[in-house]
Amino acid sequence: MIGKNFEIAENPEILIDKDFDSKLVQLEGVKLGDDYNKINLLDIVEIHLRNCIEPYANFAERLEQFKNYDGGIHMTGKESFVIKNQKIANIMLYGKYIDSLKQYNEQKIIDVHGEPNKVWNDDLEDEKILGYSDKRLYFFIDRNTKRINQVIIGEVIEYQYRTPSFW
Repeated sequence: MIGKNFEIAENPEILIDKDFDSKLVQLEGVKLGDDYNKINLLDIVEIHLRNCIEPYANFAERLEQFKNYDGGIHMTGKESFVIKNQKIANIMLYGKYIDSLKQYNEQKIIDVHGEPNKVWNDDLEDEKILGYSDKRLYFFIDRNTKRINQVIIGEVIEYQYRTPSFW
């Protein structure tokens, strides 16, 4: 692993690498477990908070509410961060950072990472998820194109994918 670049913005192919390590990988300098304040505020598009009593507070107030509530932050590059207990719980990639990965199909992922230990297939209309919980890595495969259309790094809770929206 010496010499590997674990910055997704510079090397998205690290997600399709046998040496992938969720403890080392980062997006724009933000890693799993980092404090939410490490996210570049200028790139935030939208903030969602769970169970918040003031969901329509202004931008600065909603950011401050992450001290008491969990939620998500959507970014301009079509990536999102899920925040739990003020820390980055997962990184969701579905835009520019995975464009180069859309060439890969399910078999390529299995060839690199082995058989997934969890597959969400029947409950999802448009996609299938290959889950590697030991690596904290989840690939969403578009049912039509049979290619990667989203990647999540971090914790994924199964019930999130049994409802139309998990925000």
